[in-house]
Amino acid sequence: MVDCHTLYACGGCTAGEPCYAADNPCEAGQVCAFLNNKDNGDGTGWGQCGASYQCTWPSPSPPPSPPPPPPVTVEWVRQAGGIVDYAGWSSNLDQGDVGRAICDDGAGGAFVAGMFGSYDPRFPMAAAFGPFNLTSDYTSIFVMRVDAAGDILWAKRIGEEGDYGGARAIVSDGATGAFFAGWFGKHPITDASQLHLDAVNLTTRGQWDAFVAHIDADGKVDWAVSAGGAGRDSATAIARDGMGGVFVCGDYDGTAYFGTSSVTGEGAF
Repeated sequence: MVDCHTLYACGGCTAGEPCYAADNPCEAGQVCAFLNNKDNGDGTGWGQCGASYQCTWPSPSPPPSPPPPPPVTVEWVRQAGGIVDYAGWSSNLDQGDVGRAICDDGAGGAFVAGMFGSYDPRFPMAAAFGPFNLTSDYTSIFVMRVDAAGDILWAKRIGEEGDYGGARAIVSDGATGAFFAGWFGKHPITDASQLHLDAVNLTTRGQWDAFVAHIDADGKVDWAVSAGGAGRDSATAIARDGMGGVFVCGDYDGTAYFGTSSVTGEGAF
């Protein structure tokens, strides 16, 4: 580097007055600028008398700003659920209408799965899913299907009166149906321990069991299986395995049975 101060002394100025460096002696492309002060951008700089000038590369120009993203247009929104009449109760009671998962239906629309109910068996509720009205005596599973325009083609409560559970995951089967998974358990009031899925009935081994089921394009459950033990077991995620089946993840508490296999502890499966 060339020290510009040795070439361009301040001359007769006194401390605190500006001094000026011109006739840039630096290499091509560099500028003679006062350290930590002003760079004129034309090969000259100025600072205080007695300060050092130094040849340096000018700061690169900032890159141009990216173009703004295109505007997002929301084509449609649908709402589903109900209202619970708590008849003057002032406790922290609330309804539990929740869509937990969504997937492609293979025809431009979607399957949606979740749970609905009052979170309190003293207050059964009705919930509207477009033109379809579902009822729940506590916390119940629902699956619904919407088309590409957002119209609800059908909505279904999974289970009968006294069944207790929730869906937490759903995935397309690669055709026009879907696999869905979640939990079901003993009803806190009636102690009922079954989940009725059309012609398939599951019975929990304990508080909660995990389940996996397949539903077709018209809302019929083809098959369902469960897994679990005496504790609180639930399926929380599902994915196709590429061979017509699915992988399922979840959590378990205690000893949980999966067909002929079992695991013990508190963890994930």
